[in-house]
Amino acid sequence: MNIVDGKITKYRNTLHIDKENGWKLCNKCQNTYSLDYFALNKKYNLYITICKNCERIKNQNYRKNNREKVRANERRYNKFIKHIPHFKERRKNEKRRYYLNNILNCRISASIKNAIKNKKNFRHWEILVNYTLNKLKTHIESKFTEGMNWDEFNKGNIQIDHILPRNLFIFNTETDKQFKFCWSLNNLQPLWAKDNISKSDKLPDERHARNLSPQEKKEYLISLGHKNLFDN
Repeated sequence: MNIVDGKITKYRNTLHIDKENGWKLCNKCQNTYSLDYFALNKKYNLYITICKNCERIKNQNYRKNNREKVRANERRYNKFIKHIPHFKERRKNEKRRYYLNNILNCRISASIKNAIKNKKNFRHWEILVNYTLNKLKTHIESKFTEGMNWDEFNKGNIQIDHILPRNLFIFNTETDKQFKFCWSLNNLQPLWAKDNISKSDKLPDERHARNLSPQEKKEYLISLGHKNLFDN
């Protein structure tokens, strides 16, 4: 144990960290990243020991290996909050946003990733986005920067990034103009995984798209010259 600023902390949380230069060593993958790639424990004001990418993989593996336990916890949580008036409207809005946006986005994203890795033609997603797997690969490859290649992509070191983040768009179905634009080739680019994680859904003005109201999202897209996305 160490005492940092009068607080008792674990030594491993402060190991291999250089706040002046803004970097830290991930104890899991043993790679060095900027501090943006590490979650901050607000209680102790310390960065956790593993990077966000390793933390995401760890959580995925836990949920996969402990499905019944996770479901039991979710049932207990839902049973608890459904009796609290404050949460009823919130849960209703969260469900609506999840089903209208996230499921469709996640399915398209997973289908594209599997199609590129497995070299299979998933015609369903090709119909939804109006371009083929070959056109997508040609477009992504044309945007490769130094060091990028398909081997790095298949290893997970490169991800397909949305130039304008997915959280900026609101749509009900795959036929909506905002969905088409969100998944258009002009809005896709290859990005190193660590840069994509750091970018998250940040806009150039440092705001997070997920925190914008529907009206603010509309005004922002119109300011970029995408007024046609709101034409009937």
